[in-house]
Amino acid sequence: MDIDPERLIDAALTARDNGSIEEILPTLETAARRLPDHFRIWQTLAGSFRAIGDSANAMEAYRHAHMASPTEVKAIHGLAQATLEAGLPASGLFAQALNLAPGNGDLILGMTAAQIADGNADSAVNYLATVVTANPLWLDGHQTLARLRWQWGGEEFFAESYLAAIATNPRHTPLWQAYIDILIHSQCYARAADEIHRAKHATAESSIFDLPEAICASELGRIEEADILFQRLVRRDTIYTAERHVRHLLRTARPERALSRAWPWITRPGATILWPYISIAWRLLGDRRADWLDAPDRLIGIYDLDIASFGGGLAKVLRNIHNSGASPLGQSVVGGTQTDGPLFSRIEPEIHELKSAIRTSVLDYQKRMGATDADHPVLKHVQSRFDFTGSWSVRLQQGGFHSSHIHPLGWLSSAFYVDVPKADEMGSPPAGCLLLGEPPPEFNSGLSPYRIVEPKVGRLVLFPSIMWHGTQLFDAGERLSVAFDLKAYG
Repeated sequence: MDIDPERLIDAALTARDNGSIEEILPTLETAARRLPDHFRIWQTLAGSFRAIGDSANAMEAYRHAHMASPTEVKAIHGLAQATLEAGLPASGLFAQALNLAPGNGDLILGMTAAQIADGNADSAVNYLATVVTANPLWLDGHQTLARLRWQWGGEEFFAESYLAAIATNPRHTPLWQAYIDILIHSQCYARAADEIHRAKHATAESSIFDLPEAICASELGRIEEADILFQRLVRRDTIYTAERHVRHLLRTARPERALSRAWPWITRPGATILWPYISIAWRLLGDRRADWLDAPDRLIGIYDLDIASFGGGLAKVLRNIHNSGASPLGQSVVGGTQTDGPLFSRIEPEIHELKSAIRTSVLDYQKRMGATDADHPVLKHVQSRFDFTGSWSVRLQQGGFHSSHIHPLGWLSSAFYVDVPKADEMGSPPAGCLLLGEPPPEFNSGLSPYRIVEPKVGRLVLFPSIMWHGTQLFDAGERLSVAFDLKAYG
């Protein structure tokens, strides 16, 4: 057959965007074999395999791309990244890529991640700190360094690289903004509020810091000050500003105002982030639309899988990759660790088997969802293609829990239990249980969870990503779980 490489590449990129990449993969593979020296075909094939989490085939295709164009940094970078995601040593490959592009920030961050995966966290942090010191305006570097220092026992000085950079660049507004954002993300609100005043003075900017100042005032209980600041921001509104304002209104027991603030945004891009707050408002107001939105009987799925074939091996695989010393910055995990990178892209057979079993359960879940509802943020995707957009493992120790949260970028979210504490370790019910539909305590809503799910080995729980979910702490032992988000297409 005749092959038009450019048209095929365009078709593959379109298929990637609409979730149908697996349909075009056979054609793409055939074209690559017939055009062994065509770099872009091999690169596109590799990226397509990587997009669906097939790291083994992605690595092979990236090797072919590298052979077709040995000096092209994209190929060796892709090979390094796919190797890292597969769970294999990748530092040497990132070093090769850095020889081709020494100042590439993505490669530097990749090398850092590879060193950590190899068990060299101290070296990774020192390496990144050296690069950030030499490049004080590299915001992505600062952010990653702060996250790493937080996880490896440096909470007291996790953001010090920002301060060093600000000392030599005191008028650089984006640097101040990034520094304040990381403080807010880590819930250091009092410190962030103090630094906002410094930032305004140093940069001679004022309005640009109104939103972080409003967030800090709200979280610190300075209600009148937050009200004034949020009202000022309405004139230059964004979906994120609206979300933070709605959160503030709900926390201060004004559900009617929160609902009217959120509703004009609900048909706009990014509105998913507002639905969890609308749920709270409707429930507090006794509005029956909350039943339509949350639909717990319809949208909470519980599957008890046969874990015997991969359970023991899976637990060992997961424990081996929990190598951080503390909970990740800005996540729901308290008293435990969370793995980095896409878990389902790893090449261990136990993880492949789990991924396959989960996909089968999700297909069954879709069938049980019932009729499509075009106005519903979840049910509009009843018949849609789906794929995994994130996957990770969480290991909670004695007293560990998840704070109540949502996943605004997902369609469906999950919990799969690989190991749980013994009955005499768990504590009194509902210790250790998953609470679905209970808002965070800072809202003082008094709303009860829709469902309290007991963790059991092999149990898979599926629920909407916009549904509030968290766990109760347990007395002793260990809870090892896998979680993932799904994205729906169309």
